Amino acid sequence: MTLQMQPADMPTYRAVSDDTVMATSLGDGTALLDLRSNQYFSLAEVGAVVWQSLQTPRTLDQIVDDVLEIYEVERADCARDVDTLLHELVGADLVEVTPAPGP
Repeated sequence: MTLQMQPADMPTYRAVSDDTVMATSLGDGTALLDLRSNQYFSLAEVGAVVWQSLQTPRTLDQIVDDVLEIYEVERADCARDVDTLLHELVGADLVEVTPAPGP
């Protein structure tokens, strides 16, 4: 299921890595192989942290929390960068997005 995400919507959605994407550590980053398209992708160090976080369904806030446990950056800057990466990953069909369960 592909959803058009808007940044303000992300806290109400959870993202998770697609199970048709294989990942392996590559130096400080991660290499991804989409088994459907046979396309390779690479993530730098922080992107690899985001990918690791996406191994279980996570909201944007939860992913940002995971990154902030490792890196000292402003939360707003981190949220913006993670949101941008998530949009790229969703656009490449590497990540699935589902509505978060209600309270």
